[in-house]
Amino acid sequence: MKSVWPLLLLIALSLPVTAQLRQSVYLEGFGRNIVGPALMYERTRSSERLLNLEWGAGIGYVYRSWLDEPQNIVASLPLQLGANLGRRHHKFEMGLAGFIPLGPYREYEDGADLDDDPSGHVYPITLYLGYKRYPKEGNGLYLHFNLQPLVNNSWIPVFPWLGAGIGYSFQKK
Repeated sequence: MKSVWPLLLLIALSLPVTAQLRQSVYLEGFGRNIVGPALMYERTRSSERLLNLEWGAGIGYVYRSWLDEPQNIVASLPLQLGANLGRRHHKFEMGLAGFIPLGPYREYEDGADLDDDPSGHVYPITLYLGYKRYPKEGNGLYLHFNLQPLVNNSWIPVFPWLGAGIGYSFQKK
């Protein structure tokens, strides 16, 4: 009986995949990019399975501080990997998100040793949990709202962070 399982696995992997792909392009506010807006692209299988994997990437910018000075803004590449839970167009989403800053993101205090990290790069990563709405059929409006617990090293170890996105979603066979 044990020798049957590899054969069944091989047959299952060789079956043609008939699931459609759903792609979305949207403007994200303080969600996947954590501390700045981003234009995101997301891809997931559009099937009737209960759990579907998703991935996404984009371009945006993040704030080094909350001052309105141009030198406090750094371009970023937000990334995400997650899953959607639900069979219809209303989904529960969960996953990991973060961004890669395209310049120095962390500011050094006076007297800091720059030899430890000469680039000044940090790569923030967070979990996200939320609600996602795809169009009922075909192409159309895409919305999502999420909650992200951010962790820092100050006296407040974890605090909630909200994100939202709106855009266009389309299916591809």
